[in-house]
Amino acid sequence: MNTIKSINPATGEVIGETPMTSVEDVARIVSEAKEAFKTWKKTSLDDRIALMKKFRAILAEHVEEIALLTSKEMGKPIEEARGDVTGELTFIDWYCDHVHEAVD
Repeated sequence: MNTIKSINPATGEVIGETPMTSVEDVARIVSEAKEAFKTWKKTSLDDRIALMKKFRAILAEHVEEIALLTSKEMGKPIEEARGDVTGELTFIDWYCDHVHEAVD
């Protein structure tokens, strides 16, 4: 199976590999996403907000892990990578708090 290597641009170190997705797999994934959307579009706004808050909680539990991986993969300082992740937490909070304003 062919893979794509993720290389730390600061060190040249291979930090991971991921399998390449075949054309057939992409077609299957797109089809599955279209099926999932049929349910998602019927999901109430409040239920969507609740799911985003659960996602946010999981993300918050893994800030350091995600920041370290981002730092290695992008070659950026860990402080900047950490700020990227915590910034996303802020975005999620803002959107969850203001989404009703956008649809009303």
